[in-house]
Amino acid sequence: NSTHMDSTQHFSVWLLVPEPQRATVVAAMKAAADTHGLATSEPHITLLGDAGAGTEAEMTAKLAALAGIGAVPCIFAKSGAVTAGIGADGTVPW
Repeated sequence: NSTHMDSTQHFSVWLLVPEPQRATVVAAMKAAADTHGLATSEPHITLLGDAGAGTEAEMTAKLAALAGIGAVPCIFAKSGAVTAGIGADGTVPW
């Protein structure tokens, strides 16, 4: 539907895990989710939580303008399991 594709939306920018590593990450996420009764999502790192609003074409053009600007360092405060959002009692409030 061309009307839907032209409508203004909010966009996020994700760094996706490539194959074959994706399959390994998905399996680990599914096992952890099953163990704790949680849902799974697409494995990714959010680069921009709110990249702005616009049509898909506008956002594609904005992101294309970033191509070739060089590497962007990603520094992680801690390696290992992701525990953000887990309460002291081990539950996830959301």
